Order: sequence, then structure tokens, then C-alpha cells
Amino acid sequence: MDASELTSSSINSKARRILHAAMQLKYTYEACMKEPVSTTQLASFSSNPEVHGPRMGAVQIDFTNSTLRSKWNQAVVELLAEVAESTHPDIGAKIDWRKLFERRINRIVSDASRLRKMDNSVETKRKKFSRAVSHQKLQRRIRTASMMLIHYKSLAFEDGVLFWSYILWSLDSLASTGMSDEETVSEKEGNSSFRAVVDPGSRHPAFRTLFRYVDDVPSLYPNLFTRCGKKPLKRVFVPSTLMMCALRSDNSDSDDDLCPTRFLPYLVKNGYHV
Repeated sequence: MDASELTSSSINSKARRILHAAMQLKYTYEACMKEPVSTTQLASFSSNPEVHGPRMGAVQIDFTNSTLRSKWNQAVVELLAEVAESTHPDIGAKIDWRKLFERRINRIVSDASRLRKMDNSVETKRKKFSRAVSHQKLQRRIRTASMMLIHYKSLAFEDGVLFWSYILWSLDSLASTGMSDEETVSEKEGNSSFRAVVDPGSRHPAFRTLFRYVDDVPSLYPNLFTRCGKKPLKRVFVPSTLMMCALRSDNSDSDDDLCPTRFLPYLVKNGYHV
């Protein structure tokens, strides 16, 4: 086939097939979502380009730099151009494969950069919202615990004073980062929603029960608390895969003064289901 008989579409089609084979792509847009070449690979390539350079079927892109500034991406362009020249020798030197693949690699790098910025923006907003929720939850629990401590001090009820003193100490130690994370989830059927609650992996699992009790206290003691605001969403707890005690170096359930399991019998004694 003579170069004059080639259309822009057919040239791009041939280049696209080579790129897809090199990066194991089904669609071109997947290229910017692939894992970039690692810093370890780049270091190895810098020391020995012949041995550690890009290979067909396993090509990765350096998303940190354009082709002009990345020797790795230049090597990728060279590899793709060599494959194109050997695959289509009839076209000869009339097609500048290097420039064609250089434009494609630069477009992939640009798309990957935009994608990262979008992801970072969404993730930043999610983290800010999560921190705000955790802070509000901490402050609400501190207010509840403080009110109950004052109440039991006025009654001179030693067990109550000990329990709520421990809760306040725990909240102060765990801080907002020790509060569970929450995300609103809309049910597929119907218009209802619920809050998916995930405990921090570094927090002892017994704190879930203790803090659930703290959250329920205003409804259990209506004479002490005035309910306000809209009805809260149903909360569904998601099991945590890691369960380590944040206030201990191990995860044992001993009767240590710092271990939250020590206070579970207090809840049972007060008729709270644990």
C-alpha cells in the first residue's frame, strides 16, 4: 500500500492497534487509567535502558512528565514506532510514526493529569465532610457525657460517675479521628436512605457499643435532654476488618482500667442491650 493511498483514519487505526497491543487495552481511553510506571522501574531504566526499558504487551507510561521531558516516554515512543515500521514496511519512511505516537502519549499523560485532579477534588471534599461529621459527633458525645457526669455526681452514684468519667477520658484520648466514619447510602428500591457506619480500624470494637449507648442516652433520659432537629437516618454498622485497641498496645480483653470491655456490664446492669 502506497502512503498516498492511506487516509488519516487508516493511519490512526494502525497506530491505535499497536498502542492497544503494547498496553493491553480494549479501549484507548483506558490508557490514562492504567498504573503508571513505578519510580523503581524508572530508576532501573536510568541505570540500564537496554535491560529495563519498556516492552510490548507491558508498556506503562510516565504520567509525571510529557514525552519531551521523560526519557522513559521517549523510549515508549521509540518502541511503538519501531513496531509500526516493522509491521508496515510497505509504508516506508513517508509516515512519521514517532511524531504520531508522541502526540498520542502526550494526550494520555494530559488525560491522566486531568483525571487525577478530578479524583483529588472529589476525595478532598469527601475527607473534609468526613472530618466535619467526626468533629460534630465528638462534640455531641462530649456534651452528652458531661451532662450525665454532672447528673450522677449530683446523685452521688459512684458507678455512674466512674462510667461517664471514663467515657469523657476516652473521647479526649481518641479525639475526632477515633470516631466512626459515616456515609449516606440511598437504597435502590424506594426513596429511603441510611447511614453506613464504619469503625476506625485502630479502635477497640467494644467502643462501638459504648458510644452507641452514649448516642442513645438523650432518648433514654428525656427529662435531662431536649430533642431537636430532624429525625436521624437509620444507621447500619459495617464490620471493621482490623480491631486493635487505640488505648492499649495489645488487643486483649483483660479487666485493665483502660479497656472498654470493663464497662459493658454497666450497660447491661442499666438494661441496655449490648
